Amino acid sequence: MGTCLLPNGAMGPAPTLTFRNGQPVTIGAVGGGLTQNYLQDHSRGYSFEFDLPSGENTYSISLDRSNHDSSQFELSPLFSINGYQLAPGSGQQFTTFAAKAEVALTPRLSVTFGDYFIDYKSHFSGDSGATFSDSANSFNAPRFALVTRPNPEPPCASVPARLLRRHT
Repeated sequence: MGTCLLPNGAMGPAPTLTFRNGQPVTIGAVGGGLTQNYLQDHSRGYSFEFDLPSGENTYSISLDRSNHDSSQFELSPLFSINGYQLAPGSGQQFTTFAAKAEVALTPRLSVTFGDYFIDYKSHFSGDSGATFSDSANSFNAPRFALVTRPNPEPPCASVPARLLRRHT
């Protein structure tokens, strides 16, 4: 296990994993000094869903996309940091496309088929923004569910029309 090198060149204690479990703690550095951070964070996106009821069945498609980009500049003379830790232009995009069919087989039995395609894209820099790299990952998650109901009535019973009349 290594030890920490303190700003004065002396060897410090070995690092240890410590759980605080909600306790207030003060974390500091030897030597003092001014640290400045400038952080920008942007989130945006959109969602679309189309549902088609057909008799006792429902068919749905949806598309969700969210974009998140951030930048962080840090000036910390004590730790010899002066530059972007997260370069402007860095970001992530998450896209999910879903298709689902809820099909009633009998009044007490239904089946749901679904498929979710999820796409992750990242744009990042390891050298404070001089060059950028991209990564992309995707995941397909098919779903199947079988639902039975002991009572064929819908969970919310309709209100009799006589109760809806306005009393004057």
